[in-house]
Amino acid sequence: MYQQLFLFVKDQLEIETIRLGISHKGEINSSSAVVEKAWIDGYRVIRSMNTLLSQNSDKVKLLIQAKAIGAFVYYNMAMLWGHIPLVKSAEIGEIMKTLQSETDAIYHYCLDLLSECSSISDLNNRHVNDSFVNILYAELYTTLGQKDLAYSYLKKVLYSALTSAVCFSFRSRILAIRSARFSGSAAYRDWE
Repeated sequence: MYQQLFLFVKDQLEIETIRLGISHKGEINSSSAVVEKAWIDGYRVIRSMNTLLSQNSDKVKLLIQAKAIGAFVYYNMAMLWGHIPLVKSAEIGEIMKTLQSETDAIYHYCLDLLSECSSISDLNNRHVNDSFVNILYAELYTTLGQKDLAYSYLKKVLYSALTSAVCFSFRSRILAIRSARFSGSAAYRDWE
């Protein structure tokens, strides 16, 4: 799923470089290859998420990551194209049978997926974590015009970043003190 996500993000970045005039590799329209690739890669991620969710797996950590990644992809696809099919089945042909949904319906589905990611902090990975989920919440609530909720999630991200920085700084100092103590350094003797 992470490889598919990487491809989708890469496609999305390529679209943005064209849109911003940084790249002249093509145009952005409904028949351009880069748009088609982003669409296909996005729905590959969504199909993988739906496959995992339909398996009733006991691998909770994997399901939480899948929901957060699915919400991220749906949000970004809705931001890129507006009305898109909200596919909740893992069947390959399902996208062709599904009508396009209003963007607000997509955003609320993303919120539903994220609401099931409350134990994301337990995952202890560097990809999908509390900050990932909270930033996505903030983006969704900003898009839906709920600025106070968006702000509350941004504060969580800021608090988490500050806490991490303080913990990192504290751990670095402890390691430096231990290192100096064991090496018998004059700096340690002076510091005591």
